[in-house]
Amino acid sequence: MIKDPLYLYKYLPAQDYSLKVISEGLIKFSSCLELNDPFEALPIVEVGPFHKFKEEVVVRRFSESSDFMFQRYITASLAVHNGNWARSFQDKAGVLCLTRNEKSGLMWSHYASDHKGIVICLAFDRPMTVCGLELFPQVVKYPSKRPAVNFWGPGEVDKWLLTKSCSWQYEEEERVIIPGFPGIHSYDRSVHLHSVILGSRITPEYKAKVNSAVDKAQVDMLRQIPIFEAKLSSSDYSIHILKLNNKRS
Repeated sequence: MIKDPLYLYKYLPAQDYSLKVISEGLIKFSSCLELNDPFEALPIVEVGPFHKFKEEVVVRRFSESSDFMFQRYITASLAVHNGNWARSFQDKAGVLCLTRNEKSGLMWSHYASDHKGIVICLAFDRPMTVCGLELFPQVVKYPSKRPAVNFWGPGEVDKWLLTKSCSWQYEEEERVIIPGFPGIHSYDRSVHLHSVILGSRITPEYKAKVNSAVDKAQVDMLRQIPIFEAKLSSSDYSIHILKLNNKRS
């Protein structure tokens, strides 16, 4: 267990399925094909010249004729060139996208229904157990150049799933990655669910639904879940996060 928890945030739209993160402990791990960046899990893949390809085949003790080996090389080169080889890996992992920044106006707009949705604060003082696996958040890097991987090289998870263009660095993203299991999974709310933030434009109807979801979670977990609200600054373009009184409205 980590002495000081890491707090990360999940922006969610004003939809009923978002409430299940609170009320039922269900959260989505998306495949890369579902994410909004078309470069997700698309590093530059280097096949290299045929003689290097042939050496790798020999090292791996594949028993193939030279003609068949050259056919395999051409097939691999074409698959890399047209993106099919990389795309075959894009649905092989589930990605929970989180951020260190709960005050981003852009992310409130893009991921939380134009400030009408919510943000869930998750605490990590221990791994998140999903499908029997213990998973920790990993920091996303934002280099100026697209990463390159070797066709025969070992799986470089950071270049496939933890690297994005520098144009995305405002998201300050960290990811929990589960190999082979994209989809909706349960997580332990009693360990990770810390608090809820209401968007500055949340409707009374959706706010009431959030309150009901929080009430259910508090009964299930036998503890309080603080509720905050996002407020627009009166003097600049910043967003303030304020704790609500115990008496809700």
